[in-house]
Amino acid sequence: MMSNGLLYVNSITTLTGAIYAATYCRGTALYAHPTASATAQLAQLVMGGTSWTEGLKTMVITETLTANAVEVSMTSAVPKGSVIRAVLANVQTELTGGGTTETWSLGITGDVDKYGTAGFPTQADSLAKNSKSSWISDAAPRLAADETIKLCAAATGGASAGDTALTVGTVKVVVIYDTFGSLANA
Repeated sequence: MMSNGLLYVNSITTLTGAIYAATYCRGTALYAHPTASATAQLAQLVMGGTSWTEGLKTMVITETLTANAVEVSMTSAVPKGSVIRAVLANVQTELTGGGTTETWSLGITGDVDKYGTAGFPTQADSLAKNSKSSWISDAAPRLAADETIKLCAAATGGASAGDTALTVGTVKVVVIYDTFGSLANA
């Protein structure tokens, strides 16, 4: 349906197969609003270029991770050359630690709090339901390689790994990043 220069689409199937509704196009941009729940959801906003494969793309990955190790990896990696803009998280069901594991962080092997820790931007050791992290980049570099973000069991302060696995609980993680597709050949 066309109204006020906007094309409204009832639903689409995204790259991950999740169903999204209330989607609309304007020019060369697609805005997707997720309404279905899924383990991994992917939405995108595409700008520039004349197709969905070229131009700047802002991508959103949403996953719910189940605590079962010292580090639990997301199933979707952020591709090489991308710029991570924000990583947001919320503990959906309370986490259980032990030993030196007092809190949780989001990061990579060797840098467990690269993308924040419980309470971020103000660190607050917590394993409780609804503890959050809201990391926003101030000047993130382009990734030199694919990067898989991990939920990490962390010691007090969140900057170092805990010695005991997170054994119970779930954390919803949202990663927002920019990537691009080259323009098509002439």
